[in-house]
Amino acid sequence: MAMDDGRKLKRTRAFFNLWATAYDYFPLILWLHSVQKKVLRIMDPPWKAAILDIGTGTGSAIHMLIQRGHRGKLAGVDLSPRMLERARRKLGKRAELHLADVTKLPFKAGSFDIVMSTEAFHHFTRPEKATREMARVLKKGGRLYVADVNFFFRPKAWLFEKVEPGCVHIYTGDEMRRLFEKAGLAVTTQRRLGLLAILTIGKKR
Repeated sequence: MAMDDGRKLKRTRAFFNLWATAYDYFPLILWLHSVQKKVLRIMDPPWKAAILDIGTGTGSAIHMLIQRGHRGKLAGVDLSPRMLERARRKLGKRAELHLADVTKLPFKAGSFDIVMSTEAFHHFTRPEKATREMARVLKKGGRLYVADVNFFFRPKAWLFEKVEPGCVHIYTGDEMRRLFEKAGLAVTTQRRLGLLAILTIGKKR
């Protein structure tokens, strides 16, 4: 990892550690939950599917899956130990939670039917490696769901990159497609989720 990437990673971890105690009460969490609900509705996973949530934060997406009656393996990873503390209180023993970077996931290849990430990808310092690693832990035929912030106009994305702590890059739809394809994923769907997010779905060949 380049030194600049290392600094960005530390800043991101520090930011989310600081934010952890108020994260579930921050007004923007309603927007995040809205995006997560849309992703889960589109995903409609089999009830025994093994699912990994990348950048799980306080575990809200996993909690939604539990509320839907999901019975398969549930796991989450996050860079922030304080976020994971909150997630563990919320999820108990129902989910396997790990403090880990997306470029070094603590799972064997082919461990999951579904890998998902909502509103976290723009924080990843090494997007190509992150996408390859998410693809690695998918089973053959498994699907990757990445929903992330997206603007119609590049100047807005540029401004967001400058003002949001830990933001590395706001990706266009074409950029996401290329990252998926380089990781060996066939892009099956790409669609907007309202005005400020885009969902890309890839299937492992």
